[in-house]
Amino acid sequence: MHLITGGSGFIGSHTTRALLDQSQDCLVGTRSGRPGPTGAAVATIDCTDLASLRDVGRRYDIQGVVHLAAGALDPAHPIDVADSDLRGLLNVLRVAAEWNVKRVTVASTIGVYAGPPRDTYREDALLSADPGHLIATLRKTSEALALALSDVTISVRIGAIWGPGGRPSSRFFAAPQLVRAAAGHGWPEREPLPYADDGIDMLYAPDCGRAIAAVHMADELRHRIYNIGSGLVTTNQQVIDALGGDLPVRPGRSRSEPDVPMDISRLRADTGFAPAFGLERALADFCHWLDGADARADASSYR
Repeated sequence: MHLITGGSGFIGSHTTRALLDQSQDCLVGTRSGRPGPTGAAVATIDCTDLASLRDVGRRYDIQGVVHLAAGALDPAHPIDVADSDLRGLLNVLRVAAEWNVKRVTVASTIGVYAGPPRDTYREDALLSADPGHLIATLRKTSEALALALSDVTISVRIGAIWGPGGRPSSRFFAAPQLVRAAAGHGWPEREPLPYADDGIDMLYAPDCGRAIAAVHMADELRHRIYNIGSGLVTTNQQVIDALGGDLPVRPGRSRSEPDVPMDISRLRADTGFAPAFGLERALADFCHWLDGADARADASSYR
């Protein structure tokens, strides 16, 4: 059985579904007790509580761990955020060693590449020592600790992920807001309009889940760090054109630095992964999901 911490969350639920599609037994670890995807067992755990993790090991035969859980970001208390985040990671690594699991896959982020301009984000690139955003700093720290403390740990650097279950808006890219606006949800209040030519390496959530599952389940891996992305930059204008809409955007770009794709050649070579959702298919799927979400919300209002 594979334990997915944060398995009922956005990326976690898609990763769990991808593992279930491979006929793997999955245990969703969640602090809230919220159910995970159909077919997965659920355990209420707090990664900062070592006892709750060890209790899971007594009740289940855990053979692998996908660690996606992260503490809430509280800018007012950064030391508490760091303490919770790193303690959770260290507890997961501790129990994984006690359980003698075959692999621990730990979530990192595209944010670790922040720094000097690059043509592409490659896993072997030197990372800037500039602390930058707290989350990026924590992920760089977590990567170094996880890879140093566990020989079975793999780090996955996750790009801009969007799709069913994600947040309605993102401070990093406009695609979620653009799709919702095209579906009739309007533009978020007090949210500035995006620039047409701004872009980012964005990956549809089901493909993200498949990619993480592919790394986690691979028989052999030649590396210990893998980018999880599409391998190309998609601009806001490309999203709007694919939607066939006339959404309001500002012309040009918001910045002079180029938008940078993630190099996913390692991921392709070692797992055979290729995105199943092109932009048009992903947009159609997401709009269909939004229609269903609206219907579910309308139905719940009459209960």
